[in-house]
Amino acid sequence: MLCIALVLSLCWTWPVSGYGEEGANDPLAIRVLVVPENETVLSAEMSGKISSIRVDMGDRFKKGNRLVDFDCDLRRAQLKKALAELASAQKVLQVNRRLGSLNSVSELDLALSESKVEMAVSEVAVRRALVGQCTITAPFSGTVARREAKPHEFVTEGQPVVHIVDTAHLRLQMFVPSQWSSWIRSKPALTVTIDETGTTYPATIVSVGAGVDSTSQTLEVWARIDNTDAKLLPGMSGTATFAEYPPR
Repeated sequence: MLCIALVLSLCWTWPVSGYGEEGANDPLAIRVLVVPENETVLSAEMSGKISSIRVDMGDRFKKGNRLVDFDCDLRRAQLKKALAELASAQKVLQVNRRLGSLNSVSELDLALSESKVEMAVSEVAVRRALVGQCTITAPFSGTVARREAKPHEFVTEGQPVVHIVDTAHLRLQMFVPSQWSSWIRSKPALTVTIDETGTTYPATIVSVGAGVDSTSQTLEVWARIDNTDAKLLPGMSGTATFAEYPPR
């Protein structure tokens, strides 16, 4: 009976572990996932044959670099024709304006020549826009995650071609207990230890979710982490540890 009483007294006085998954070691340890700030799948803006894909999986690129080229000989020829028609319309307008100053052309003919120039300008703009769809350029600097299409493949409008991610600007996604709602909004300091590298990085909370998940009773939190050493990759995971304890 004495032994049973001793065990029960120990259970009653043993401290309850904290909030994180690793609460037995650190009650403030929270699991995090590394995700890119910018990630997208670039799709074809036109139906046609891919002439070349300038990047492969793992390749780095800068914002504005050409990533994919389409076979667009017909579209470029149509643009060239539109430019020639515009030049011709502008010359006619120039002549009619000179004649108009001499009262040698009717106002109707002058107005028609001005209208033809405007129409030609609009046609050139349309053709330029169509030619612009012949090239896929990088909307941000990053790395190719994978290629969704192959060179010389015919793709349809909207079909995925290249999946790219920004590995230089990374964020951390974590879910903290809903009891932390008020405390976490003060954006306390934290560090993150990445499982894959074993390296610890400082991080900064940038945003806190507006609502609590009713099932898990957790709050979504986003933090920014510095990847200047280029060792971090999207999809890595780790543990975030806060510098101070939240109020109980």
